[in-house]
Amino acid sequence: MQQPVLVRVIGWSSFFLAFVAFAGQWVVDSPNGNVEVVVQTTSSAPDGTVGLEFQLIRRTAQGQTVRMLGPGALGFVFDRAPQADRIQRVQAGRLREITHSYTLLHGKRRRCRNRGRELTLHCQSVGGIRWDLVVRAYNDGVAFQYRFLEPKGWIGEVLKEQTVFRFPSKARLWMAPAAKITKYSPAYEEYYRNGIPPTAESPYGLGWSFPVLFEVPGGWGLVTESGYFPQDYGSRLASVPRDGGYRVELPSPEEGNGVGHGRRYGFPGRRHGAL
Repeated sequence: MQQPVLVRVIGWSSFFLAFVAFAGQWVVDSPNGNVEVVVQTTSSAPDGTVGLEFQLIRRTAQGQTVRMLGPGALGFVFDRAPQADRIQRVQAGRLREITHSYTLLHGKRRRCRNRGRELTLHCQSVGGIRWDLVVRAYNDGVAFQYRFLEPKGWIGEVLKEQTVFRFPSKARLWMAPAAKITKYSPAYEEYYRNGIPPTAESPYGLGWSFPVLFEVPGGWGLVTESGYFPQDYGSRLASVPRDGGYRVELPSPEEGNGVGHGRRYGFPGRRHGAL
């Protein structure tokens, strides 16, 4: 059985470096060269702004190159910056090696050590809003994070995420539908739908919950999110795929009795991962 590629989604800090002009493509590969995430600009709009999209590549032990995910869109929309997904400028940092060691309270291995590579793209969108896309590649997975750089104390709300996970047409998915909103749910207790195609629609029309396991010819993967700050929301995938991809959706106001719904204070960051 082939070892699955897992998603890691975590928070971190980064360094500010060199300028990269449109149209750009940036590649972050793992230390062993078997995992690769590609971020590139999309076609320019009439006003000269662009978008960003990503795809994730894995190289098998047999030397085959497998596209696990993508291309899928990146970005978001704020209440005070409704055109934040229209990017006017990108500055790229230096690709750098990273190492983290940590201790688990339980499990098969107590002391763990992760090695990877990291690249930060510093973006400025229409309206002057600044944000970072931080991308990491490890030998067994990748992660990416949105970091919002507004002034300290600034309060705003994410109205919409543009992040899209686009699975290959031959992929099989294991996904749990988001439950109906009642007094006792959603509670992440729905049964998973096994081996369904990437065209499947959620039976309740409320989306698909993380994590999502998937198989493509040549490999397995898992998509999830983690590392929340207290003010972060828990997201899910849309009920219906559009153009072959599932967009990340915010929770409904009813899920928190009207409290939250994507609201964050100070904007420390938002994390998603893929591959």
